[in-house]
Amino acid sequence: MDFRYAKFSGGDVNFIEAKFMGQGHIIFNGARFLGKGNVYFSYAEFSGKGNVLFPSVFFGKRNVSFSKVKFVKEGDVLFYDAHFSGKGYVEFKQAEFSGKGVVGFTAVRFKNEGAADFSDVKFMKEGTVLFPNVTFSGNVVVDFTRAEFSGKGDVLFSDTRFLGDTRVDFTEIKFSNEGDVDFEGVEFSGKGYVSFRRSQFLKEGSVSFSAIRFSKEECVDFSHAKFAGITNFIDCKFECIVLFRRVNFMFPNEVRFETENLSNLSFLGTDITRVVFDENACFGNLNRKNEEFKILDERRFAAFIKKGKDINEEDLETREVFLGNILASYRNLRENYEYRLRYDEAGQFFVSEMEMKRKYREDLSTTRETYIPRMNNWLRRNFSFIGLYHNICNYGESSTRPLILFRIIMFLSSTFWSLSSNVDISIKGLVTYSCTEQVYFCSVERTLSDIVGFPQKGIIIDYFTRISSIIVLATLFLPFRRKFERRFRH
Repeated sequence: MDFRYAKFSGGDVNFIEAKFMGQGHIIFNGARFLGKGNVYFSYAEFSGKGNVLFPSVFFGKRNVSFSKVKFVKEGDVLFYDAHFSGKGYVEFKQAEFSGKGVVGFTAVRFKNEGAADFSDVKFMKEGTVLFPNVTFSGNVVVDFTRAEFSGKGDVLFSDTRFLGDTRVDFTEIKFSNEGDVDFEGVEFSGKGYVSFRRSQFLKEGSVSFSAIRFSKEECVDFSHAKFAGITNFIDCKFECIVLFRRVNFMFPNEVRFETENLSNLSFLGTDITRVVFDENACFGNLNRKNEEFKILDERRFAAFIKKGKDINEEDLETREVFLGNILASYRNLRENYEYRLRYDEAGQFFVSEMEMKRKYREDLSTTRETYIPRMNNWLRRNFSFIGLYHNICNYGESSTRPLILFRIIMFLSSTFWSLSSNVDISIKGLVTYSCTEQVYFCSVERTLSDIVGFPQKGIIIDYFTRISSIIVLATLFLPFRRKFERRFRH
């Protein structure tokens, strides 16, 4: 059946429940659908043998509907270079592509002003499903929710562009095809959000999001997605917030984030302890001092805290970031880097985790029946146990601080005894003779006696020197242990 270069103008074009059966191709090459009416192929059936060809077709009508169409012919279904530019929607909702052959939407342009709806579509063809170099622009919604790809070939979205004020929805999409899934080089830009929530990539073929660009003004959401095979995010541009929350990487050693700038990513609730990150990956803000290892979630948590008394009920109900989740993310990153034997970076993530504990807390509100985040006051941040742990040795990551403090203790104690009239002392343990040297040396000996063993008649300064030096020397042991005796066991 040949509609090649046919021109449909005027009112509606109606192929509803049409049956294209038998052998031979169904050809609409170069056809033009013009005017103010709609194009309906709803409930149509293409069966038998041969190709279904819509290449270079121009759909200028208001609405175009291929909803619940069955493409079951043993041949290719091709929409190469088709152009949808009407003011209404384009709908392939609940369409079925099955049998042998390829499904091709290569270089199709969706410039219609309404939705581009591929929700609940079933792609079951044995060949490749092609969406490369497609342009979606001007659409209110691009909808692939619950679409299912279960054929034997690859699924290609490479170099496709989602532009303009477009909401892109891949929620609950399911890739169970036997081949690869390729989103390489795809661009998401403009306003609107992108959702891959609860999407499933189930087969052992590779999934590639390499060289992808996320530059939407709103977030990109992969929350609760499942990846069952090799997954690559290589040389990506994450220019907006991208959420990988509670994602299931079933084989995390096969997941690679070989992208340097990961400062806009959130991994709350996701096990990333074995995920492979780039050697130069940065999770913090390189443009601000002391924030190189401060992850996105902490930055958002701190911004939430700054609201102070302006925090209202809606803020508490809708907030997504909690102190416990952030601490868990830091622990996962620390374990990841320790597993890769990158102890310096692991130590930095440990410091970031401890800093969160030192600076913030969450109090249970009896009136609001929820936890309210708060910043600890200066006294609590600096003189609580964790505050002292920070100040003395930077949570066991600094050997310089304990050495400096030890020298300060030695200096102050020696100075005290040198100024005291009672310098005629008997050193127990290390020195067992009466001090007959100069006053300063006697003072140093008295200080050493306090550190290595109490004199029989000690006074309060002896006990203070002894206790403080023990604490400082104990914390000095921690960084050396971390640097020279670290062993990671599983």
